[in-house]
Amino acid sequence: MELSLTQLSLIDIPSNNSFDRLTRLATEIIGVPVALVSIIDDDQDRQYFAGACGLGEPWATQRQTPLTHSFCQHVVASGQSLSIDDARADPLVQTNLAIRDLNVIAYLGVPVSAPDGRHVGALCAIDHQPREWSQKDLSFITDLAASVSDQIALRAALYESERLRDVGNRLARMIENSGQGAFTVDPVNFNYINVNKTARENLGYTLEELQKLTPADLKLDQTLEEFERFVRPLKNGEVSKLEYETVHKRKNGSTYPISIRLEYYSDKRGAAFVAFCRDITERLALEHALNEEIENFTAFFYNAPEPMMISAIDGTMLQANVAYAKLVNSDIADLIGTNFIDLIPPLNREEALQKLSNASVANPSSSVLHQQDLNGRSYVMEWTNTTHFIDGVPTKIFSIANDVTELHDAELRALASGAKMAEFIAIMSHEIRTPLNGLLGNLEFLQDTELTQGQAKLIENMKISGRLLMSHVTDVLDISRYDAGKFDVCPEALNLNQFLEALVSNQSARSAEQETSLAWHWVGEPCEWVNTDRNVLQAILLNLIGNAVKFTPKGSVLVEVQVLSVVNGTSDIEFRINDTGIGIEKELLLKVFDDFSTGSTNYNRLAGGTGLGLGIAKRFSTVLGGEIGCNSTVGEGSMFWVRLPLDVIAKPQIENDIEIVQPKTKSQKILVVEDNIINRQVARGMLEFLGHNVTEATNGLVGVTLADTEKFDLILMDISMPVMDGRTAARAIRASNGLSANAPIVALTANVMANERAAFLEDGMVDILSKPLTRVALSILIQKIAMSKFQVATIN
Repeated sequence: MELSLTQLSLIDIPSNNSFDRLTRLATEIIGVPVALVSIIDDDQDRQYFAGACGLGEPWATQRQTPLTHSFCQHVVASGQSLSIDDARADPLVQTNLAIRDLNVIAYLGVPVSAPDGRHVGALCAIDHQPREWSQKDLSFITDLAASVSDQIALRAALYESERLRDVGNRLARMIENSGQGAFTVDPVNFNYINVNKTARENLGYTLEELQKLTPADLKLDQTLEEFERFVRPLKNGEVSKLEYETVHKRKNGSTYPISIRLEYYSDKRGAAFVAFCRDITERLALEHALNEEIENFTAFFYNAPEPMMISAIDGTMLQANVAYAKLVNSDIADLIGTNFIDLIPPLNREEALQKLSNASVANPSSSVLHQQDLNGRSYVMEWTNTTHFIDGVPTKIFSIANDVTELHDAELRALASGAKMAEFIAIMSHEIRTPLNGLLGNLEFLQDTELTQGQAKLIENMKISGRLLMSHVTDVLDISRYDAGKFDVCPEALNLNQFLEALVSNQSARSAEQETSLAWHWVGEPCEWVNTDRNVLQAILLNLIGNAVKFTPKGSVLVEVQVLSVVNGTSDIEFRINDTGIGIEKELLLKVFDDFSTGSTNYNRLAGGTGLGLGIAKRFSTVLGGEIGCNSTVGEGSMFWVRLPLDVIAKPQIENDIEIVQPKTKSQKILVVEDNIINRQVARGMLEFLGHNVTEATNGLVGVTLADTEKFDLILMDISMPVMDGRTAARAIRASNGLSANAPIVALTANVMANERAAFLEDGMVDILSKPLTRVALSILIQKIAMSKFQVATIN
């Protein structure tokens, strides 16, 4: 039955009603001067204030306005929430008289409904000055609007009660149609009067059976006297409602957790308790899982081998782990409340503070090297500091340290010893990747759990820091491979047009932050298809384009490509990156392609990073048989160019035009051979997430023993291990007559050079998976292994 607004008691109702309390709550929580429950009567062309807080005269007395003064009519018409930051500039309402007469400047409204689904009004918050509404504001207003709709539903039920015999029957129709469990209880003997279908089905009783019971009969460990004392304040009007969680017993004896909102209604014809209830089994399970994950993260944080700490934005230390306390020779309890800025060596303090002050939502992380003496040892620590933001406001700083003493010393020696030290850096890069695999893998697990918005942002910031460190390691590794003479190119067909479009698109977000235009085009006749190493060419051009964008605020960057000559199918192609940036001074221009180049110029102070990007571009240009250079004028801009001999080819024939849909891989029995416990846990977690059964081995010898006695569908083999390394273990498995002698073995390694790849395959391995591991890479590998036929190398 559709009830009128008058029948619902929504028009000309007195002040100080339940709606007024809700609007008062809205003004206090959101921090606005005015909140209203507006009811729209299109027939009368009026807006009535069923609830109001902060409304001035004469509106507070009249409690109504014409629709010429109503923003809420738009909420009712659309059935959607409406957010207006400045009504004077909003085309929808800028002519509305409420702006002039009621000083409505900022508005946030959510529709409220009658039981039949009609949108009859809105709950709104109003500010007298422009305001940017937050998601929290909208969420709170939405919850309050739901309470208003519930109140309207209850008013409808009370109206219907006048046509029914007793209070239980009067509310029966409302609770029967409720989307959640609902029931009414006699306030005298506490028997159930009505229980709706949702609640009956959950409890397993019929209505007739429930009408012989009381709430105490369904609750664990509660007598009827205890229940009566519990609801007495509600019945006496001391509280407006009771909200609580308890456990209900089903007819079959099982139990389930439940959330209940209990209210009391009475009039001259009778009274009843009305309750709405919800099964919270799933919610409690999620909370338990979240708490378990938080405990896991806390354990990981405190026991991680890398020093870590969390600080307030002013530097006050909030948390520190065992590794950090040990590093500074202190107890964790003594560190809490101190300022971590005081622990930064004076030589590095200004740089650290400057980078922290430059943190933004888009770029929250930065790294600083600290060289200091601690516990009788000289350390070089790389601290990566990530600022956590909430609604654009910095709140916390998460810091993680990596002991790069040996790596730093190795870099210094590498400048003098060349190729020998380059080999050493490659080893160090491998060692750094191993803990990073554990760190990034665990963060990926944690990100899949139920997290608050703040926790999710903190995890994302940690991943950003990890990927930043990984990029530094990759830079060093690429240089070490080149300097050690172990860098191999892998040519493939490449569409230059698509390739360059993707590169420019990759840098478009950064250029937009700089307010800089970024574009590319051919000069002269284009050359579409070439044969070259895509990754090497991409590394060259991304370094050059990225640098140009970085040092060109509010300017332009143009990438030009030109075919200079064609001889016997080989084109000399020049890529020119022109910018209107700050330019480079002559002294620095002479060494701009040197590794770790530093100086006092603006260019170097702004550069950041490892100082290896242009050195890598120069090396890779040489690998492709080309050359690189730069012309620059301070204050006007720079032009970096790279000239490469590239083989021109015809458009390759596409062999498979039909998309092949791969079937889902069935559960596999997989042996993980890995000496690092954290990396084993990462691999196990990812594989079990993908639905596979995992067995662990702590070294190659244990792996050989397990492979002899058990049949595995796949063996993942780490290379560098104590007792027996992965290569030796793979050869032993292949040479045996064990149950897994012919199982596919895939190498797990953080550092793969071309000659090593060939050696792994000779050892009997069928593929290689690089660290850090990701679920996507593991899934693709397992599907590839499951669908392919491979030839196991013969071991002599």
